Amino acid sequence: MLEYIFKVAYFNACLAAAFLLIKEFFLESVRVDFPWWAVIAVLEVVFIIYDYVYTLFIQYYNQKIKKMIRL
Repeated sequence: MLEYIFKVAYFNACLAAAFLLIKEFFLESVRVDFPWWAVIAVLEVVFIIYDYVYTLFIQYYNQKIKKMIRL
């Protein structure tokens, strides 16, 4: 559980840094109609799903594929 808290906190920090950079350099005159909290919530859900699927793939690789290719 603590691992997921750290992952989401790190993701949010990277997201904030990316948002500030994009806002500073690219989105000065672009208007976004979506509320920022909704975008963050959707991105967090997508990140959690991605992390879960990626973890399943790593487990599958370690249990099945790695034995087949003998690394």
